[in-house]
Amino acid sequence: MPKPRPWPNNAKEARDRSAEDAAAGIRQLQPIASGTDMSQASVLVRVMKAINYFLRILMRMKEQGADIDVPEDYRE
Repeated sequence: MPKPRPWPNNAKEARDRSAEDAAAGIRQLQPIASGTDMSQASVLVRVMKAINYFLRILMRMKEQGADIDVPEDYRE
């Protein structure tokens, strides 16, 4: 039996992790969007966490070959 190619497995893993990160980012932003009363510091923490999740998705997509520009501040 031939050895499985790593690319499809890597792409599936990237897709699944990206979906989890997208859900986590949305969960961070939902209380803000729904008008939940919270301090400005709490809002800032939630927004920064959401940005981090979305940047992780962006980097994974780039690693899998997406033709996208990664913001210079976030390049490895």
